[in-house]
Amino acid sequence: MKDEDRALLREHTRAIVHMRERHAAKALGLVLGAGVSKAIGFSARGELVDRIAASPEVQGDHLLTAATGVSETAKTQMLLQHYRTKRLDQLGALANARSLRKIHGEWR
Repeated sequence: MKDEDRALLREHTRAIVHMRERHAAKALGLVLGAGVSKAIGFSARGELVDRIAASPEVQGDHLLTAATGVSETAKTQMLLQHYRTKRLDQLGALANARSLRKIHGEWR
């Protein structure tokens, strides 16, 4: 092993152990910044939010029309709240931990 590799492992031991644990649990995710995601053909965030709003499962176009000057993060939260309320009504369920886990899993 090279000295640089040893130094990297010493400096970031905690993060590396955490990533290995997440990988072993099959729960490791990769997050890319806008520069990388755009270069490989992913939609820009605004386009993605528009597509989510227009999807048959969410049907939240009307929320975006009223949300001028609002950040994409806030729009996404509005769409999630709309979707959650709609799904709870469809399921005829109360907002308990189990139903919310199910709905949030569907959202993702």
